[in-house]
Amino acid sequence: MSERPGPVSPFIFPLSLWQSSLEVAFLSVEALSVFGLRMMSLSGARPMANSEPVRMVMEKPPAFLASGVEAWSAAASGKSADQIMTASLRPLRAKTRANADRLLKEGAAPARTPSSE
Repeated sequence: MSERPGPVSPFIFPLSLWQSSLEVAFLSVEALSVFGLRMMSLSGARPMANSEPVRMVMEKPPAFLASGVEAWSAAASGKSADQIMTASLRPLRAKTRANADRLLKEGAAPARTPSSE
């Protein structure tokens, strides 16, 4: 997102608010996709790495910590509320996007069956 010139304004620009709303929408769609892919994997409908259940739990604290750090950094540098929200969503979106890509790639491989081993 481009920086606004001049002094910090207490007003939120409509297009900035629109961008923040889109970030939330994309995060929601990506997170729901990851959830669905993981539930299909846990039910046995898709192949799943043995480390996936642990990864589901262990990835959350670092992602939310990074989100908090980004939000704090944006707030400390005088950004507006919409810019703070967008900054806090970046690490979460990066993680959900990476998870969705990885899970889709893993599912593209043919599932191993006892007869094919």
